[in-house]
Amino acid sequence: MQQEQTKTALVNACLEKITEREKVIQSKLASLQEALEGESKSSAGDKFETGRAMLHNELDKQKSLTLELVKMRRILNDINSSEHSKTVALGSLVKTEAQQFFMSVGLGKITAEVSNNYWICISPASPLGQQLMDQVEDYEFSLNGKTFKIIEIT
Repeated sequence: MQQEQTKTALVNACLEKITEREKVIQSKLASLQEALEGESKSSAGDKFETGRAMLHNELDKQKSLTLELVKMRRILNDINSSEHSKTVALGSLVKTEAQQFFMSVGLGKITAEVSNNYWICISPASPLGQQLMDQVEDYEFSLNGKTFKIIEIT
């Protein structure tokens, strides 16, 4: 039951972090759009074209980041907090001797309100995620020169 609450709390914390990032991106997009409109009123030749191109590149980058956040939100919504597996899978809580991982999306450290412990949220597509996927308890792996052992999967 505790694991289910922890997973739910982690999913909610991840969703909140995504919402915060979306707000920042929306603010940047509005600012860029405003700058682009101001730039279009200028007629300084090559400098004008370079400035517009840079603004368009930044707009594209921010839109790409928005799409990534949408994908992350979908992945998080697909996690079943009550599901338990003997092997590491999407939604698994993986405890090692040194760190705790939440196999979900790549958002880094997140604190679960119910446990007051931080978890490292990793994507199954990341190098570490690929190494952990489908593994079982007692599996040992190396990361940055350190050896870790999975002590629990929930």
